[in-house]
Amino acid sequence: MRLVASQDGRDGSVTIAQDANLYVARIQAGQVVANTPPSGRTLYVHVAGGALSANEVALGEGDGVALPMPNLLLVLTIVVELGGALMIALGWHARWAALVLFLFLIPVSLVFHAFWKVAAELMQNQMNHFVKNLAIMGGMLYIVARGSGPY
Repeated sequence: MRLVASQDGRDGSVTIAQDANLYVARIQAGQVVANTPPSGRTLYVHVAGGALSANEVALGEGDGVALPMPNLLLVLTIVVELGGALMIALGWHARWAALVLFLFLIPVSLVFHAFWKVAAELMQNQMNHFVKNLAIMGGMLYIVARGSGPY
């Protein structure tokens, strides 16, 4: 990634009167780019050409997505997914854990795996994730209805 605009003009970038940094990158197929913004900052990704996935959000040409507080969202996701899975596996309040996981998967599936809104080359992958989440949601509803079992 190359810095092209910043408030202080560092690294040869253009000086702008905004509290922002603008980077550009030419990403090759299979290449992974990681960027963790400072605490309290938002990362915005815009695709000028081609297609890519940003935090499992499929993006095509002209698409953009804001990724607010990625560190906080990551921690919350780990707590919900790992905590819920452990609660179910241990049988401790399994029905409540399954309900929380079911409800958690609704926005995750609709926002991050919206296969109907992505470029053709990303559609199959996103549909696989969407259908996988539907299957997990079915399992969570079964646990909500029947409990985690006697073992």
